[in-house]
Amino acid sequence: MDQTLFGRMTITGSSIHSDFYDNGDSGSAITIDTDNGNYQKVKLTADCTITLRSTTGIGTARYTIPLVLLLVQDASGGHVVNWAAYGDGAIDWASGQLGAITISANAEDLLFAVGLFDNIGSNIDWMCSIMHNFK
Repeated sequence: MDQTLFGRMTITGSSIHSDFYDNGDSGSAITIDTDNGNYQKVKLTADCTITLRSTTGIGTARYTIPLVLLLVQDASGGHVVNWAAYGDGAIDWASGQLGAITISANAEDLLFAVGLFDNIGSNIDWMCSIMHNFK
């Protein structure tokens, strides 16, 4: 029997499935908040600053939070992303490689991120990696 949790996640047997939360069009700046779910997407319609944010777990001593973000270029493509962390948090990239994305029209990239929170406060450091060009 399937169970749906929080209107976004379905448990079927031993598998958990979740829809992507659609953040819509990016514009020149957008905040991706994990309060909207761990699986999200955004359509890039301009060069954009994307800020990663989470308030889940605030007030606890230590936690991690995963994020998968589908980045979709619009039909024009060519849009670049600058990355930021909310507050005093930081963005760290696998192998020190800056998070460049595919700029081809309609390209789809996946950002995989884990937010690390080690103090009681409101800032999270994000460990990130991007998989490129699924289209």
